[in-house]
Amino acid sequence: MKIESIWDQNEVYRNHPFIVSFNSGNFGFALFLIHTRWSVDSDGNREGEVAQIWEHLSCLSDFSDEKDFILMGDFNYSGTKDVMVEMANNADLIQIDPDEKSTF
Repeated sequence: MKIESIWDQNEVYRNHPFIVSFNSGNFGFALFLIHTRWSVDSDGNREGEVAQIWEHLSCLSDFSDEKDFILMGDFNYSGTKDVMVEMANNADLIQIDPDEKSTF
């Protein structure tokens, strides 16, 4: 298991996401964990944080051997919000339950 913080070059995230890699023999995956902000402030907003997720996942996929990602966290949005649907489509993710009361 390897735990790393995501480099946030543009300081988009209030709470830095983490990525944890798990490998056992031929099986492995990376878990991307995030908690987005609730409020808008001078440093940014949660919509900007969610939009940045797919860019980070794309970059990680391009520069690592890992191709299996699980995204989880508290997004402060339902999975049916346009910004969440767009992020999932861009990152080629499948929502487990897009119900209004849940996230990914």
